[in-house]
Amino acid sequence: MPETLEPTPVEAVIIGAGPVGLFQIFELGLLGIKAHIIDSLAQPGGQCTELYPDKPIYDIPALPICGAQELIDRLLEQAKPFHATFHLGQEVTEVQPLPNGKIGWRYDLAIREQWRQGPSTPEDLWPAWRNLSFPTLIVRGATSDILSPEAAQQMLAAQPHAREVEIPQAAHMVFEDNPDTFLAAVRAFLSGH
Repeated sequence: MPETLEPTPVEAVIIGAGPVGLFQIFELGLLGIKAHIIDSLAQPGGQCTELYPDKPIYDIPALPICGAQELIDRLLEQAKPFHATFHLGQEVTEVQPLPNGKIGWRYDLAIREQWRQGPSTPEDLWPAWRNLSFPTLIVRGATSDILSPEAAQQMLAAQPHAREVEIPQAAHMVFEDNPDTFLAAVRAFLSGH
């Protein structure tokens, strides 16, 4: 059962210590706002650190090529002067208003303990994917460097209930990069089922 943290006065809470969360420490710090950052992983870096630390990234402004772990290391160095408080190995399961108008969050202690024991071997999700028995939409950003066209085709070949849509002018965060086209594609899929 999730445990409630004791309320602690903070100016800003960032959920997720991936590249965007780490950059927010810097941005908030420039405004004089000290942040607390929460992530279910045992170390900062999100997918970059956990899944593909050696993968080259080509879409970082002013860096023609940058390794995923190198990007995380640079972001941590950039954020260092702002002294954010890290809450690693904690998964936020609920955010709720407190009587004093502030917010509090809940996290699952089991998740924290799992990550304190160290990273696990990535789980093979292909059997679960193949066993899906309902309509499934694969949404891929046309310029995504995480979900390649080949991987999307492999997913389609393994799952007869799946359909793919490729969203133009979008990378991996399709819903942020091209929200209108993303929503139109999802609505079209849902209206057909």
